[in-house]
This record gives sequence, C-alpha cells and structure tokens, in this order.
Amino acid sequence: MQDKLNTILDNQIKIMAEIQYIKGYLNGIDYIPKPLDFNNKEQDKITEVEYKIQPKLMAFYTYSKRDDYVKNNPKATCEGIDTKTILDFIKNNIGKYLFLSGADLNGADLSDANLRGADLRYANLSVADLRYANLSVADLNGANLSGANLNGAKFNDKTKFPDGFIIPETMIKIN
Repeated sequence: MQDKLNTILDNQIKIMAEIQYIKGYLNGIDYIPKPLDFNNKEQDKITEVEYKIQPKLMAFYTYSKRDDYVKNNPKATCEGIDTKTILDFIKNNIGKYLFLSGADLNGADLSDANLRGADLRYANLSVADLRYANLSVADLNGANLSGANLNGAKFNDKTKFPDGFIIPETMIKIN
C-alpha cells in the first residue's frame, strides 16, 4: 500500500512540475525545470518548483516587446552562448531590438553594428570594436566596456551606460 502511495506522490510531483512549466511558457517565460528529487519520499507537498533559465538570444520587432520580455524574465541571460553564434545572430537580425544580456562579446568586431535598443546589460564588451555602432536606446548597465573602441559610436539620451562610465568625446550624440 505504501509503495502505491509513493507512486501516486511521485506522479503528482511530476504533474505539478509540468503544470508550472506550461504556465510559465504561456506567460512568455522561457524556463527549464530544475530536476526534482523524485526519490525523496519525505516530500509530502510541493511548495515551490525551482527553475533554471535557459540562455537564449532573442530579437523583437518593437522595443516594447523586448522590454516586456526583460520584465517577464528578470533572470534571463545569454551567458554561455559562444561569440560566433551571437555575432551571426546580430547580423541576421538587423533593425530588430535584441536581447543580449550577459553576452560574451570580448574582442568582437561590432563596427557599424546596429545595436539600437539592444539589451546589453552585463555583457562583456571589453576590447570590442564598436566603431560607428549605433548604441542609441541601448541598455549597457553593468556592461564591461574596458578597452572597447567607441570611436564614432552613436548614442542618445536614452542610452543607458554603466555607472561611472565617462562617455568618450569621440562618440557621437544623436537625437
């Protein structure tokens, strides 16, 4: 009888995890369920299902859609995605609002790149070539810009730079 109850409990745990995943998916949240310990028979109820966010590059046709994604997925990141994949993604999504938070673009050639409205929070852009890149409306909070070449890069009043960042005179302010 106890084995039958344990099997029912295991099935309930699996179903609850699947329901939480589907609810998140339907709300535009991209989760990978964290594995549960199905051998823990002391779990008599589920209080919370924990998730791990899957690193994912995203492109949106409007800034508001990108902003909604960021708000609904506060832990979303692009960490762990290789630089070549990210560069190909940027080239294939010209004119879209990109989600690149946490991306590793160390030393990448982003000269002339259209990064208008891109979410580049916590991205590693150290020694990246950003000459003449469009950074207007981009969010660079927490990004590493040490040694980045920003000559001729465009920005505007809505561009968010890391705290303490001093805008080089060689950057171009646009309206």
